[in-house]
Amino acid sequence: MKVKAPNTSEQQPQVPTRSPKTSWPWRASSGSCGRAELLSTAKRATGKPNRNAIPTTPPDPEPLSLKVVRQHQHPDCFVCAPDHPFGLGVIFAHTAKGKVEGVFPCNAPFQGFPGNLHAGIVSMLLDSAMAHALMAEGIEAVTTDIQVRFLLPVELDQEARVTGIVRLRKGPFNHMTACLSQGGKVRATARGRYYEIQKS
Repeated sequence: MKVKAPNTSEQQPQVPTRSPKTSWPWRASSGSCGRAELLSTAKRATGKPNRNAIPTTPPDPEPLSLKVVRQHQHPDCFVCAPDHPFGLGVIFAHTAKGKVEGVFPCNAPFQGFPGNLHAGIVSMLLDSAMAHALMAEGIEAVTTDIQVRFLLPVELDQEARVTGIVRLRKGPFNHMTACLSQGGKVRATARGRYYEIQKS
């Protein structure tokens, strides 16, 4: 009995492989980004024009310095005026579009229940963070309503970080959110509406 020898001339079909330099170049990136940025990354990696690129609008003009706007709108504010003799002295920084962050040491003179920051001070910090998020965008507005949720006690003598974010602008009303975190935990959150002052 003869055994038919395998035909060595028949080659197995080759599965096309992608070059690691040109396939999914954004997978190596540690951060997340939008589709337009990913497509732009692919264009840079391949050196070819990207026909699927999403047109982007130019960025908004750089807003005025938050320090300058704060000095104009809130020169003697109890929360943020640096020279207020009895104030909190919180300095907010513009960290992203529509977002600010500030730090408060939670000093003992602002105690409510033993060992905890007074709830009124917590509310004040959240309100101020939302107002500063608007100021960072060059918007002057006053608080119309605010809702605060106290999730955990804010402890004294431990630094707390407060963040304010612009969520939605609808006519003269600006819908805002804020949170206060301490020790890696969110201790309080807030939602508020702020009415934009119409400049004459």
